[in-house]
Amino acid sequence: MKDNIIRGKEIATPIYEKIEREVPVLTKKPHVAIMRVGEDSSQLAYERSAVRLFERSHITVTCHTFADNVTQEKWNEAFDAINDNEDVTGILVLKPLPASLSDEHIKHHIHPLKDIDCIGLENIGNVYLGQHETFGPCTAEACLLILDEIKEECAGKRVTIVGFGEVVGRPLAHYITRRGATVTVCHTRTKDLVSETKRADIVIAAAGQAGLITSDHIKEGAIVIDVGINVDENGRLVGDVNFKDVQPKCKAITPVPGGVGTVTNAILVAHAVESAKKQS
Repeated sequence: MKDNIIRGKEIATPIYEKIEREVPVLTKKPHVAIMRVGEDSSQLAYERSAVRLFERSHITVTCHTFADNVTQEKWNEAFDAINDNEDVTGILVLKPLPASLSDEHIKHHIHPLKDIDCIGLENIGNVYLGQHETFGPCTAEACLLILDEIKEECAGKRVTIVGFGEVVGRPLAHYITRRGATVTVCHTRTKDLVSETKRADIVIAAAGQAGLITSDHIKEGAIVIDVGINVDENGRLVGDVNFKDVQPKCKAITPVPGGVGTVTNAILVAHAVESAKKQS
């Protein structure tokens, strides 16, 4: 970190280098199955990006696509076939699913060693029990790794997480509490967001609202981790933090793009490799 900007590439590169060394000598080759329903443009873009990421690391990818009107029965049957396929070592289900489909079957039945993005109940439960045999949520793990890489201890610190989602806010609050921090979680019913964030040593923004966090929300010398991914009125990718406004006050800050998302992608690929190792 040359200035106060935490560049995800600097953290992700060693992960990919390790993967590059490991994959050729694996007994069981990694094979990720991606399941997508419909033709949503954002899901298509994510799928293309995921395929490139996996293939760049010599991981086989198979994409399974379904029409918007696929029945719950057909969806469950297709998932079961993929889940039971011994050649498939990892499963990635693109969300959100259409309102006509429930993901309850997947949550209850996905093999924990194939659950590389932590959507199943067993892996989610392991997160809260402090078990590490399987995989945690990639984005939450990325935030922890970023704090580790900048050598920021959580113990004794005040940490405010803006956002209470299942993927980031909730598991991250648990992880950071276990590290000895005093954690405040803010959400849509938080009455005075500024007062909650301004006293924090570390602010993690995961609300999904472009530019929500400004310099008024941050105290001098705080660390700011921006998990948000939004598209502004000009079609640009932006975070939940007003970067230009907040950066001068920070000890360290992640940009969007090029911050948390870059590290998250590397962790997802690492999970895919680790899943194959655990199943060999």
